[in-house]
Amino acid sequence: MQTDRPQLFLIPGMTPEYEVFARLSKLLPSARVVPFVEPHPSETLEQYAQRYSMQLEPGCILIGASFGGLLAQEVARVMPVRGCVLISSVQSLDELPLMLRSWCRLPRHARTCLMRLIGQVCLRIPRVVRSRSTIRLSKLSSSWHLWATEAAVEFLTARCAPQVKMFRIHGDDDATFPLSNLKSDQLDLIIRGGTHVLPVTHPKELVAAITSFAASV
Repeated sequence: MQTDRPQLFLIPGMTPEYEVFARLSKLLPSARVVPFVEPHPSETLEQYAQRYSMQLEPGCILIGASFGGLLAQEVARVMPVRGCVLISSVQSLDELPLMLRSWCRLPRHARTCLMRLIGQVCLRIPRVVRSRSTIRLSKLSSSWHLWATEAAVEFLTARCAPQVKMFRIHGDDDATFPLSNLKSDQLDLIIRGGTHVLPVTHPKELVAAITSFAASV
């Protein structure tokens, strides 16, 4: 166990404008949210991680939520880190629900066309009647979401977990990545009543877990 305190870096989810770490950051001021950089067309997650890691410090602890957890694992391959905390995230295709696994098995062209179609249809729905779901779906046709989705599919279908200490936190009421698809012995903390946005709903529990993990590595 090392005695110096590692820098904590927070990596948000696939919707970067949503301040998922706003409440957690207030309780953990030593942690810094690291914004995404603009992806290059057809760039792999590994290539993206190389550029993204230029904002980080070697020997840090990466804390990634959802898609940010995938990126944290990829960054851990390209630079030395002390550990990764995965919040509401996954490590393999087997951990996805059936619908998402089926989506990943579609040809890339089909996935892209469907995402663009769904996004464009939802954009045409009048703002006054849009629900939260249609607002989220309307963003699917953006260049960021198209790239991030393909990067996630590539990671989950072709990669394995990096050789770095992991701490996995998941909510038992996560509708995006249901707990039933994950092996409980591979999780370090299950938060009762926790949804996919644990940093918003359970920041105190996360801060306690992150602080304890950081002190142990």
